[in-house]
Amino acid sequence: MTLNEKLKELRVQAGMTMEDVAHETYLSEASICRYEKGTRKIPLSYVFYWCRKGVFTLNELNDYTLGGKE
Repeated sequence: MTLNEKLKELRVQAGMTMEDVAHETYLSEASICRYEKGTRKIPLSYVFYWCRKGVFTLNELNDYTLGGKE
């Protein structure tokens, strides 16, 4: 699983729409869509948003960014 797929999974598990996340992160819904599809580089601020919500740890981030998760 890629980081983009994991972030989408987290959003869906949290019961949030792209619009919900866009509103909370001050990003556009289109940007969220592109991050999840992997067509746009994911900014760290978006990843840290999920860390602050407590559903994604920095250790998990390390696993995904270093390619430890498949």
